[in-house]
Amino acid sequence: MASLTTPTPLGFTAGDVLAAAQGEHALTLTWHPRRGDSVFLDFGRTGATQASLTMSHEGGALRHVAAERQEPRGPTNDLALSCPSRLEVEARMHLRSDDGAFDTVLPVVLVREESDGEHPLPAFTQPFDPETDGGDLVLLDIQPPDPDDFGLELAFEFGDEPRGELRAWATYRSGSGAAIGNAALASFDLLGAPARE
Repeated sequence: MASLTTPTPLGFTAGDVLAAAQGEHALTLTWHPRRGDSVFLDFGRTGATQASLTMSHEGGALRHVAAERQEPRGPTNDLALSCPSRLEVEARMHLRSDDGAFDTVLPVVLVREESDGEHPLPAFTQPFDPETDGGDLVLLDIQPPDPDDFGLELAFEFGDEPRGELRAWATYRSGSGAAIGNAALASFDLLGAPARE
């Protein structure tokens, strides 16, 4: 795409996507220790603290991605999957928290998808490694122990108020297959908004 104002068949521009997210957002970071469906993690964090998220665009790529239809493979009754058309904006985030957990600058891709009903909100999901991505988070415990794979991600969406989460996932393989556990470790809400349970 040539610019942030280039018209698209989706009815919105890359500039519209960016406008919903750009600038500095004052947030409340609330920790949810050991919360998850089948995996439990402890970073030694509790309570709430103030945080800020700054989103900017520094000339990153702008993309209009057309819808794709993925047909099932092989003789199955699976339905075809449709990936909706979307706009993508390569942007930059700086997440900082007063408790020192985050001082993180990362490239992200803001995405807004086409929808037949309400337009989905601009959003991004970005892998996060506390050992290399800034801040002083240290994992103290994970249960069950010794996952085969493990990761964290930051996910934000931008509507009237920005909302986000720090999420974790872990995979445990055994002779009979694999089990995947997920956990929401922390939530980010607009400063002054009620914290989520």
